[in-house]
Amino acid sequence: MSGATTGVMGTVLDRNGVSLGSFVVNTNSTREANVAASYSEFLVVWTDSRNGSEDIYGARVTSDGTVKDPEGLPICVAPGAQTTPAVASNGSDYWVVWADGRNTSAAGPTFSERGCGTTEPA
Repeated sequence: MSGATTGVMGTVLDRNGVSLGSFVVNTNSTREANVAASYSEFLVVWTDSRNGSEDIYGARVTSDGTVKDPEGLPICVAPGAQTTPAVASNGSDYWVVWADGRNTSAAGPTFSERGCGTTEPA
């Protein structure tokens, strides 16, 4: 996966590392993309500034490169900047963490979200 200010792109590779084709995950103003795999799909997360501030979005992608959430899923769109997302999977659920600018009196806490649950400080 690559993240740039023009969007997030991906490439499907075969077991020998040969490209089977590229696909677009998202075309909004994005950066800092990260990806994790579950048993059945991938979750791509990124920092997105479509709303005028930095937020965390994600999209599910199948193994053949089909993007299930082409507009992106809002993972955290709270006030202040949310940046530098990372994602991991236990095979069935995803865990997303990011740096969060809601608390400007400190260096900024790291927040996390598991699946579609509530957002809680890490």
